[in-house]
Amino acid sequence: MLQVETTIDDMSPQLYETLIERLFDAGALDVFLQPVIMKRGRPGIVVTALCVPERQGDLARVLFEESSTIGVRWSAKERARLAREIVVLTTAYGAIPFKVSRLGGRVVTVTPEFADVARIAREKSLPVREVLDQARADGRRLLHD
Repeated sequence: MLQVETTIDDMSPQLYETLIERLFDAGALDVFLQPVIMKRGRPGIVVTALCVPERQGDLARVLFEESSTIGVRWSAKERARLAREIVVLTTAYGAIPFKVSRLGGRVVTVTPEFADVARIAREKSLPVREVLDQARADGRRLLHD
């Protein structure tokens, strides 16, 4: 695993959404932004992307094309991941996809797909938080029974 990153202190925040999308399209496995204070006290952003070594050049190219950076660095990283799968569970609000992770075969997390929760809340004119709470409870009950 490689961590590819750059620091930016002179780019419109509106451009970060496209930058993140392009990094994922280029093979990033994860992308995140962190606020930092840079030289001369300027606020900036560290853009970090994880990828397999073969995609390092693709991610660097995207950073150069889609951001104002003039330098990119990378380093080797290791990571551990839980086994996970997407399952569709029938909840009080209907069928919802859930991301389920396991550790040694034991269910550790049961997370409903937020876009589906938001869609259901919108369709039923309910608060998203209410649908999310019910979906989480239903998911835990269904997978732990």
